Amino acid sequence: MKYVLVLLDGGGDRPDANGNTPLSLANKPNIDMLAANGMVGLLDIGYGKDVDSDFGFFTILGYAKDEYPGRGYLEALGANLQPKDDAICIRGNFATLDGNGVLIDRRAGRDNTGLESLVEAVDGMEIDGITFRIVKSAGHRVVMVLEDRRLTDGVLSNDPRVVNVPLPEVKPKDDAGKFTASLLNKFVRKAHQVLQKHAVNAKRECPANVILIRSVGKKRPVQSFQERFGLTGCCIAGIPIADGVARYLGMDVIKLPGSTGYPDTNWDAKVAAAITALGKYDLVWLHINALDILAHDKKRVEKTAYVKKIDDGIGRIIKAAGKDTAYILVPDHKTVSLPDFGKYEHVADPVPVCISGPGIKPNGVGKYDEQSAERGFKLEKHALLGFVLSLARHGGQ
Repeated sequence: MKYVLVLLDGGGDRPDANGNTPLSLANKPNIDMLAANGMVGLLDIGYGKDVDSDFGFFTILGYAKDEYPGRGYLEALGANLQPKDDAICIRGNFATLDGNGVLIDRRAGRDNTGLESLVEAVDGMEIDGITFRIVKSAGHRVVMVLEDRRLTDGVLSNDPRVVNVPLPEVKPKDDAGKFTASLLNKFVRKAHQVLQKHAVNAKRECPANVILIRSVGKKRPVQSFQERFGLTGCCIAGIPIADGVARYLGMDVIKLPGSTGYPDTNWDAKVAAAITALGKYDLVWLHINALDILAHDKKRVEKTAYVKKIDDGIGRIIKAAGKDTAYILVPDHKTVSLPDFGKYEHVADPVPVCISGPGIKPNGVGKYDEQSAERGFKLEKHALLGFVLSLARHGGQ
């Protein structure tokens, strides 16, 4: 049996005043065909009021919370870095402070102009005898690696996740994290001084003059995906965090030109690569990030339309793949595209799942969207993949 895991990053959503979501409104005949011939239900993926992609991926792939190394470490792997065992790895954002130290844009306008030069200006910065190794990641993001035995991942982000507030400080989770928190606060202040004066920022409409400390991670031992499930796997994605999760679990990463992680990604190339990969791997993780981007930008109509584009690609995979192929469709979280929604756009609501393939009996839901999925099965946390494999290997419900 082969498996195609279609991971719809941010694909779930909250209903509008008429009870509709992008998934319920979208024209998606191939996806709904899979739903009619398979099982649809809900996966409870969140551990709190919000959830980020890295942890969503980790959970969907069958791993528990206590195996999670932190997003910073996964981002470092996604950037093809090889941190030492005692290193801490940090995911950061270029952002914008006004003259009063108020955060006015958490992503520096999503403008990548000159960011490579800004990274060069702060890479190699030394504070308290510790060197900050910094590389640019996707879009407005950076990855930092710090190597010193005094460091811990026991610190909290200084990203308030809202704008028009003073930038908070990094805080320790406990006494062991005090040195690390102090070091990172010194870095934020020193980097701000350097970036504020940089010639690149004089030309930018939205200056990238501060780096947010978003999440810190450190290596942990983990069982590989193949050891756990007996399957070889690969990942086809356009964002480093997906690559990082795949590498952490020992899966191969297939990189494609034009795979951007944005709506302009080379979707046709990703579909073709997935078809080819089915000839080599047991499970192909096909990741789509565009829905998340469109939801964050409050482009609900465009998010709905993009589902049709995804559906066309899934139709091509179904046509080309063998009959012994099962399909799993699932978002890592809901990203709410409603214009008046509150401060957390990622929400930890249960997400809709579709499982379809040989030996998987229809459960009568018949359609793939949030509302329809409420009539189907209910799964908790990291149980999805084990449930799918049990269905496929033993048949029935």
